[in-house]
Amino acid sequence: MAKKPKGWTEGELKACITAYKQLLDAQLSGKPLSKAVVRREVRATALMDRTDSAYEFRMQNISAVMADIGEPIVTGYPPAKNVGANVKAELLKIIKQVWNRPALIEKRTADPVELETRVASALEDVRQAAGSTPPPKGNKDLERATSSASRFIRDPNVIAWVLAQAKGTCERCQTPAPFLRDNGEPFLEVHHVKPLAEGGPDTTDNAVALCPNCHRHLHHGKDRSKQTKNLISAIQRLNTY
Repeated sequence: MAKKPKGWTEGELKACITAYKQLLDAQLSGKPLSKAVVRREVRATALMDRTDSAYEFRMQNISAVMADIGEPIVTGYPPAKNVGANVKAELLKIIKQVWNRPALIEKRTADPVELETRVASALEDVRQAAGSTPPPKGNKDLERATSSASRFIRDPNVIAWVLAQAKGTCERCQTPAPFLRDNGEPFLEVHHVKPLAEGGPDTTDNAVALCPNCHRHLHHGKDRSKQTKNLISAIQRLNTY
């Protein structure tokens, strides 16, 4: 019976990401390296127990995360599809270390998959700062992205900051999030007190973290106007727009 591959260690992932950065830096400078040569070097040192195909697939995982956070990718390593949340979280953490990315620089996006990844990255930064991170500026003048469905271009830093403030508890009913996401994060939804479609800004003083029930209530409840006023009164950071 074939031996089941063991989980990837942080050292193995860092070796792949370091190799990826080496390839990308060379590509961006106009002096691309041979991917085969780099692969042989990495497999001969940090990845002796891994196959060529496992290395290649991991590099495509890295491309997927890099694309999600709006960074260039290595030509020849197309982004893998359906990368799991836990894998993305592991790769993100090391990518931020290897690239020495400053905190809270995630770019706005209307793509929900990209937004989720960028929120995860920004959320780690907020938590690392242990409460010393000021609210991000956000955006008062939102743009719409045109595709088969029109979506607002959201700021992941605003979402991350609001979720970090909530600490896994609905800011309206004060109950814990109803469940955990695949990556272990509490499931709360960020609600804009004045809806974006009505001209509300994508800023921390117009956003709260809510459980799904409270979120639906504030959108569809008969008394939603009253409940919104109560929310603004209860949470000091919120403004009336």
